[in-house]
Order: sequence, then structure tokens, then C-alpha cells
Amino acid sequence: MSSSNVKIYHQNSMPFGLSFGEWSARWWRWLLTIPKSLNPAMDLSGEKAAIGQSDSNVFFLCQTIENVEQQPTRKICIRKGTCIFLPVINWVSNFYEHGHSEKDLIETARHRMDAIGNLQILLNGKNVPGLEKYRFLSKFFSVELPKDNIFDLPAGKARLVSDGYWVFTEPIISDTTIVTFGTCSSGVTKIGVKYYIKII
Repeated sequence: MSSSNVKIYHQNSMPFGLSFGEWSARWWRWLLTIPKSLNPAMDLSGEKAAIGQSDSNVFFLCQTIENVEQQPTRKICIRKGTCIFLPVINWVSNFYEHGHSEKDLIETARHRMDAIGNLQILLNGKNVPGLEKYRFLSKFFSVELPKDNIFDLPAGKARLVSDGYWVFTEPIISDTTIVTFGTCSSGVTKIGVKYYIKII
């Protein structure tokens, strides 16, 4: 599928040998190990977007966290030929807050994502259709949380599971704009971001 010269991987594909669900777990490990003071999810300008990026083929982009009032407009630079993996809207469940069993955590994540609405992503101003096909549940994964983590959870190892809607672009070769928007929990939570991506 393509939108204004930006192509995205099919939902059943395995970019670089991993499923979308496996990539989502990698994404969360990246985001949750970065302290809040440096975290790209708390950044309005994009200056922190490159922190913690370790894959030469894939660049992770993020939304905001829940209850952030201002929609960020982030300006970033990436290397030509890099793919982008990002959520339109997503959720992660943990054992501290969302239940006492794996079943509890999965049900919480699914319940949150079952209530989404107004799901949208624009690539260079063109709407990407069929986003309902891009929902993925991860397997359970572990993360070593820093003291100053974005969810204010206890530091140390956490076991989590994620559900959400994700987009994985094929290699990007020219400057690109990405705009996303979505709501979950029957409209209570609104998530959105705008990225201006310069290719270097």
C-alpha cells in the first residue's frame, strides 16, 4: 500500500524478519527504558526523537502519553532509506496496575483498543485506508524500567503486553510529513502528533 509515494508494509508481512507484534514489543522496550526527562514521548519539538535509537534500518516514532494536552509538532531528521515504525494509537498493560494474571493484562489491553475511534494517519497529506487491519497484540515481554520512567511505575523489571494499531513504512527516500490521530476509551483519551521528517 502507498500514500503519496510513501509505501507501508502489508499487515501480514515480516519486515526484517519480525512480525508487527514483535516490532511493537521492541518499540515499547525502546520507549520505556528512556527516562522521562529525556523521553521522546514527552517532547513537543522532536529534539529528543533520536535518543535510544539503535536499529540502522528502522527509526521508531512515538505519540504522546495519555492526558498530554498539547498535540506535538516534531521536526526530525533521518537517514535516507530508513523505515519508520510508529503507533497510530496503542496501549500497554502491566502487572502493577492492570491485573494479577496474563489473562487480566490481555483483557485490559484489548478492552482499551476495542473502544477506539476516529483512527487516522496521513502520509504527505494522503489518508491511509484500512487501518483496522493494522491492529496487533504483542506477546508478553520484559522491560527494565528506570527510576524516572514515563508511567511513574516502580523501577526494575516489568512484564507487559501491548495491543494497538501500528504502521511500518518501507524505506523513505524523500522528506515526509506524518500526521496521526485517534481516540480510545470511548473518546476519553485523544492521541495525535505531527511529524516533519527531513531526509539526510
